[in-house]
Amino acid sequence: MNTKNLWRTFLALAILFTMSFLIWSGVRIYAAVDFSLGYNSYAKLAANASTVELALRHLDEAIGYVERQEYGDGTVSIFVKNQNNNVGIWRENLIGARDELRNMPEDADITARTNLLMKLREVLMDSTSSSSDVVTHPSGISVYPNNVGYFWWCVLSTLFACAAWCVVIFKQYDWC
Repeated sequence: MNTKNLWRTFLALAILFTMSFLIWSGVRIYAAVDFSLGYNSYAKLAANASTVELALRHLDEAIGYVERQEYGDGTVSIFVKNQNNNVGIWRENLIGARDELRNMPEDADITARTNLLMKLREVLMDSTSSSSDVVTHPSGISVYPNNVGYFWWCVLSTLFACAAWCVVIFKQYDWC
């Protein structure tokens, strides 16, 4: 194979792996937006609800999304398995909060209702150092249970794209 054909082959590979990385980025963005619309928006509405009934309605929507996605037990972490990224614990917290809302007696006083809504907010939201709160969920949940596959897709497409582009540039300018 002559040098010109080799250069074209590596150019085609560079473009192919770059496109693979761009497709990975698009899929991750789509998954994040879908999760945000399906879970985050309802969880935030539930956390900010002014009544137990309203909180329960929004929390039911958020949990419905979690159930439709069939988030099971396991962790979204790839290397370090910590409990903050445990999907089962997160799901159990959501269901436990919903059960408490459902079991609230209708004749409960305003203090009990307010305390329950505050507790729900603590379950659903993380207070950060910034002025805004963030919805609590395991990092990377939007692509769960395929986190490992997405990780390797990103790593391999990035490495191969960089390597192929380096070969193309070196061959183009006769640096090797």
